[in-house]
Parts: sequence; C-alpha cells; structure tokens
Amino acid sequence: MAIKRYINRKFNIGQPDIFIISYPKAGRTWLRALIGYYLCSVNNLQEEKIFDKEYIFLSSGLPKTKITHDGSSLKEKKSYMQLDHDKSKYKGKKVLLLGRNAKDILVSSFFQATKRIFVFDGQISEFIRSEKSGIMKVLTYYRQWYDNRNIPGEFMFVRYEEMHKCPGVVLEKVLNFLVVHKID
Repeated sequence: MAIKRYINRKFNIGQPDIFIISYPKAGRTWLRALIGYYLCSVNNLQEEKIFDKEYIFLSSGLPKTKITHDGSSLKEKKSYMQLDHDKSKYKGKKVLLLGRNAKDILVSSFFQATKRIFVFDGQISEFIRSEKSGIMKVLTYYRQWYDNRNIPGEFMFVRYEEMHKCPGVVLEKVLNFLVVHKID
C-alpha cells in the first residue's frame, strides 16, 4: 500500500488537493496563462505548454490540481436551481475561487453562448433573465460559495478586477496558495 501511495504522489495520481474554481468568463483562462507562463519560465519548460496543466504542475512538483466551473458551465445548461449547494467534496481541500463583476460575466457569457459555443439563441435581455444563464445563476453560484467558504481546509477568493489592476501581486498570492516555493 505504501508503494501505491508513493506512485500516486510521485506521478500526481488520485484526488486533487487543490481546486481552481470559477464561474464561466470570470478570468480563469487568464489566470491559467499567468500561472502556466510563470511555471514554464522558472522551471525551463516549453512555453507553448502554458495551458497543459498536468504537464506544468507535475513538472513543477505541485500538488494535483483540478480546474473546474463546479457545475456552472454554459454547456451544461443547468438552471440556477440545479446548482449544487453541497460543497462537502471540498472538505479539507484548498479552493481558489475566481470572481468577477456580475455584469461583465453576463456580457462576456452572452457572447460566448451566442457566438462561440452556440448554446443560446436570443437577445441579451433574455439571456440575463434566463434561469440557465442569467443573473440569478451568477448570484446563486457566488452565494453558495460564500455560504460554504469555511468547508475547504483553505479558501482564497481572487477577483478578476484585482488581477487586472495588480497582476503581479495577485499572481504571487496565487502561487503561494498553490505551494510554489521560491517565487521570483
């Protein structure tokens, strides 16, 4: 059994220890690019692999990390009433939650849904009022996380607007949270 645990740890196999969670269009891709670029730079990894999370995190010796929308993906088409309020699966884990102004999320999500992934056909006013994509879903999602922020072993909230204003400061905080040692 000790050998299996060693192999799982050595090769980053098993359940994640860290979760990077965001509502769609809250800046997750940008954060992934910042993390990926930094880790590639300091570990002499191939820069074109900045989005290959498994490669970068494993090569950097970081804990297994999962990046997820936690059931809020536009493609899943769940209504705000179907979002899972139970966050017990994150008990004892580290959770980094990304947030963004709800108005900006909605505008960006509308264009994503209508122009890129084609999961909505209608006007922005309908999108905003929709149970599956609108303001109630965004607010419910963040309210559930606010109510459950004490469930994870460690919880960090990062705002898109903060990343925009001070990307270096935010990246350093995120890297510390991800247990990156010797941040330059």
